[in-house]
Amino acid sequence: MKLWLYFLVLSLILVSGSVDSQGNTLEVETVEVPLSNEIGSYIIIFFITALANSAGIGGGPLTICVLLYLMYYENTHALAVSQATILGGSLVASTIKMSFKHPYKGGPLIDYNLVAFISGCLVAGSSTGSLLTRIAQGWMTLLGLSILLWIISYVTLTKAIELYRKESEAKSQSKELHESLIGQTEPADDSWTPKILIIFSLLLLIIFSMVKGDKEFHSIVGIEQCSSEYFGVIIGYFGIVLLQTAFTAVYISRKTSNSESKPHEFKLEGKVIYILPIVTFITGLLAGSLGIGGGLVLNPILIVYGMLPEVSTASCNVFVFMTSISSFIQFSMAGLIGAKEGFLLFTISVIGSCVGIFGIKKVMDKYKRASLLVFVLGGMLILVGTMIPINLILQIIKNIEEGTFTFALRSIC
Repeated sequence: MKLWLYFLVLSLILVSGSVDSQGNTLEVETVEVPLSNEIGSYIIIFFITALANSAGIGGGPLTICVLLYLMYYENTHALAVSQATILGGSLVASTIKMSFKHPYKGGPLIDYNLVAFISGCLVAGSSTGSLLTRIAQGWMTLLGLSILLWIISYVTLTKAIELYRKESEAKSQSKELHESLIGQTEPADDSWTPKILIIFSLLLLIIFSMVKGDKEFHSIVGIEQCSSEYFGVIIGYFGIVLLQTAFTAVYISRKTSNSESKPHEFKLEGKVIYILPIVTFITGLLAGSLGIGGGLVLNPILIVYGMLPEVSTASCNVFVFMTSISSFIQFSMAGLIGAKEGFLLFTISVIGSCVGIFGIKKVMDKYKRASLLVFVLGGMLILVGTMIPINLILQIIKNIEEGTFTFALRSIC
């Protein structure tokens, strides 16, 4: 059975999982909005997911903007519900790109070794970030997201311009380069070990969440929230994640120790093995706390380190899928995502992602420019980086006028 079938089954279960442990629909506070706003929001979200998932990101910040400005959602609610669109789009993007081939060798486009290596830290970080969102004030979340977006926008667009220039210079030599790379590559790696490790990360997350429990979805073993057993389960989960990451590092090191680095190949070795888990945990933390899918951070980083944009984008679709599953579980168990809105946005995102991925692929095949993906990513980052600070300023002014502005953190207990 192909890996995407496991992804599909898990996702459908989670999308319908906005109920508590007794099977009762969660009570989610809703806001009355004009029908025109609602329809317009869904159309905009459709195009957002189409563009975002073609660029290897979840599009969460853009969706959050729509929910804030047109649907009048509260910050935390908008951030939580946006995970449904990220989950749907990244699921489709991941499953579709599993059939894509590497542009210079016969193996899969997705780097499964890389995904397996960082999956545990990424998901653990996302789960932790989801908890941070619930204790932080709304303006804190928007401030952090604004700073992050502008930093990444600068790095991404700088890399896009550099990549475009290199493509233009090497255009006349592309055929010879492609042929030389094909002759140097090894047979495609069909090992199931990385895929099994990825599935293990997801199953471990689900078991951990059900044992830990939350406000609306009580622990299946009766653990009370914020008790010593509650924090013991969290510590135990992080311990297992560390062991999994160490095992995967040893596996990849032994597997690639005798292979030579090839052009356009991202190899896990040296300091990267130690730095990458930390970077991905922080990425997951940002993904869960700021409503991003993780691709906003990881995609530019991997491209800067030399990974092909096509490979980075495809791999980041899987990263986004994993962080969105983690965040979706935590927010659903906390009662922040309603079943109806979750399913509707999930469906819109699935359709939009299909349209975007196949449309961008045609453009890529026609113009042979991977930099187009990087420009799309950078453009979206600038758009969101402009809209989020505006909402931040308006919210701070409103809170000051109402006398509700505070630096105090909220409790999750």
